[in-house]
Formats: sequence, structure tokens, C-alpha cells
Amino acid sequence: MRIITGDNTGLTKVVEVESSKVISQFNQQDRDNEQDFLAFFGNENMILSGNRKGVLQLNEINDEGAHERLITIVDNNKNLIGLNTINTDKIVLTYDNNSTEIANYDQESEEFQEFQEIYNASQSQMQRAILNEQDKKSLLVLAKDINPQLYDLETKQQIWKARNVKNDWLDLKVPIYDVDGAFFRDNSQNIYTINAYKKMRIYDLRQNNSQPTKDIQQEFDFDKSAFRKMQLSNCGNYIFVTTANGNLFKFDVRKDFRMVCNFKGSVGSVKDIKIHPTLPYIASVSLDRYLRVYHQETKQLINKINLKQRLHSLLFSNQGLLNESESEQEEQQEEDEEILENKKRKIPSLNEDSEEEAEQTNLTKKNQKLQQKDKLKNYEKRSISSISQSQTYQKIVEHKKKFQNLKKHSIKLKYLEGKFEQDKETLLQKIELDKQKQEQKQQKQKIVQEEEVEEAYNTAKKVKKIKN
Repeated sequence: MRIITGDNTGLTKVVEVESSKVISQFNQQDRDNEQDFLAFFGNENMILSGNRKGVLQLNEINDEGAHERLITIVDNNKNLIGLNTINTDKIVLTYDNNSTEIANYDQESEEFQEFQEIYNASQSQMQRAILNEQDKKSLLVLAKDINPQLYDLETKQQIWKARNVKNDWLDLKVPIYDVDGAFFRDNSQNIYTINAYKKMRIYDLRQNNSQPTKDIQQEFDFDKSAFRKMQLSNCGNYIFVTTANGNLFKFDVRKDFRMVCNFKGSVGSVKDIKIHPTLPYIASVSLDRYLRVYHQETKQLINKINLKQRLHSLLFSNQGLLNESESEQEEQQEEDEEILENKKRKIPSLNEDSEEEAEQTNLTKKNQKLQQKDKLKNYEKRSISSISQSQTYQKIVEHKKKFQNLKKHSIKLKYLEGKFEQDKETLLQKIELDKQKQEQKQQKQKIVQEEEVEEAYNTAKKVKKIKN
């Protein structure tokens, strides 16, 4: 498994993840030639790199790592902020002067021609231009203070535009600052976007001038920084988002963007992330000069490679991974060639020593092939076991959550029982006090009545004496 990286000194490196070795590096080392953007141009042997100062370089790499520079374009009047490729004949360039251009590549002259402007937002700050990888015809444009827009690259016309959400509770306009987005894998009629205010949204492209169908606000106590980059998983169920503080989060789309986990380890801002097209791996590069490869399901750090420069961009390559069927076919072809060579070598002038040497070389070659085959099988077994481990890990996490919920409920029940007993005792005490007060009141009333009767009797007695 190979990864191509670009750094702040202008170097582009091809790294083999299993051996942690740099197979090759090219481009001139220059602080003013940062490799901010990388893209495959047609196949994985053609790499197009670019920096923010408008310098584009097209290089061709063979299987051994050697390279050949084909073309260099320098346009210092514009600062590049986005680079996309369409097959082997077109590139889409996004500049900080709020314009997007498309150019054709002439294979005969090996030059880019006909730079045509397809978008210009004079009163906004361009952030990203994302190509729809499924049809290669539509371009999603994200900018500050302007809602997401979709353009047709063939007609150069706007085909869809979003509408902002409703005003807040103070009846103020909600600010727009989308920084990255992605198209659905199976359904290109929907798109995801993230903005600098930690909002994640889903838009329906079938409804023009429409508000987002989902608008989720993400808040973390341990990270107050803004969202920067995002990638959609191959299955389309998860989104991976980076922040300015170096965190890499995984969100579940099916559960209203609930956070699943955080891939830890990065120190400094994560500049770029990419997902492997076939295997369950995700790679990230950051300002701490490390390339990190994680397993998407288990969060396991597969490898961590120090590349000595501050890294700005990366690409996943399928080179270095062979299927069993392809490897077996190659082995059979090599064995057939060896048999033919041995038949040709059956000449009477050959000595016994030379025959023994030939047999030994054949044995060593067979052993090497068997070792390579075993390595490939072990690699596949490891990937399968990692997937099974991820499933068991998820089950364990679910059981732990259930146990914690039960524990919380039991603690709550105990607390309620204790509170009920306390309330019961206080009520009984209150009833007894009320009873005692009532008895005392009745006794006082009885005494007062007796005193009044006695006083009336005495007064009557006095009156009788006076009359006599």
C-alpha cells in the first residue's frame, strides 16, 4: 500500500506504508513551492501537483518509483485554492480571486490550453470547489457569504443553488461559511456540507432554491476550533471531519451525525485526509510532520511515519496491492517461462555443476514466490481479522453502554427509594405535630369555656344577693 504526500518544501514523496520507507521523492526543494494540492491525472502513474502560488507540475511515475516531469505551469498572478482532474484531458482550477476555470490538456503538445472561466463571485471569499466523481460533469462551489451552488461543466451554467436557513431567534441572518462538502456515493442528488461554525448539513439537489433537509450543530467541550476538511466513507454511512486543533472525528450519517469516535494522535492542525478506495483505511497528514494510517472500524493506528517536513496533502494509491488471481496468473506465466528456458538449455555441453546451480536458482525463486504469496495471504487475513475485531468491539461497546444505563437506573431507583422514605418520615412527623397542636387547642378552648361558665355563675350569684 502506497501513499503520495506533498510538503511545505515542495517535495512530493511516494511512501510504502508496510515498510515505512520513502520509495522515491521528486520536485525541487523550495520554501516558496509548497505542495498544497495533489491529484491523479487519469491513472495513478500521472500525478498533478499544485501550490497556492499558481504553480502546477505534472509528473509520471513508474512501478519502481522513478519519475519524469512532463509539464510545469506558472501563473503567479492568481493564488490557487482548489485542484480537480477529469479523466486525462481536463483540469478544474479554483482561485482566491473568487473564480473557477477549466482547461483542456493536449497530449500531442503536452500543454494545457483554453482556460475558460465558469464561475466568478466578486463579493465572496471562495473556499472549495468539489467535483462530482460519479458523473465528472457537475461542480459544487462553496464560498463565504454565498449559499452552495452547483455548476454544469459542459454548459458552464448554474443548475442548482441552495437557500439559507431561517433567521435566528433574534431575527438576524445566519452567517454562511461553508468550508468543505461531498456528494452521496450512491445518490448524487444529495450533498453534505460542513461550515466553520461546526454545522453539518444535507441538501436535496432535486429542489432548487431549497433549505437544507438536515441542519445539525456539533459542540465539543474539548475542542472549540472550526471544521476544516471532510471525507465520506466508501459505504456512505460515515463522515470523517478534521478540526483546526488536530482532531479527526467520525460521524454516523444515519443517526443525525452522531459522533462515533475520535482518531487521536495528531499534534497540530490536520491539513488533509484521504480514504482508501477499496480497503477500510484512512490516512491523515498534519503539521507535526507525521503521516498516520488508521483502521476505520477499530480506530487502530496501522502506521505512523515521520517524513521530516510539514505535510500539506496526500493521495492513496492502489499500487503495491495485488489480487490472488493476478498473482497466481503471474506465477504461472513465470513458471511456464522457466520451463521453456530449461528446455532450451538442455544442451550436451552443459556440465553437472551448471545443472545443479540452475536447480538451486529455481528452488530459491520458488521459495521467494511462496514467501510473497504467504505475505499477501497474511495481509488479507489481518484485514479480515481486523474487520471481525471491529464487529466484536462494537458489540462490546453496546453491551457496556447497556450495562452503564442499567447501573444509572439502579442508582436512580435507590436514590428515589431513599427520598421516598425521608418524605414518608417527614409526613408522619408533620401529622403527629398537627395532631398535638389540635389537642392543645381543644384543651385551651375547654379551659376558656369552663372559666366563662364559672364567671357567669359567680356574677349571677352576686346579682341574687343584691336583689335580696
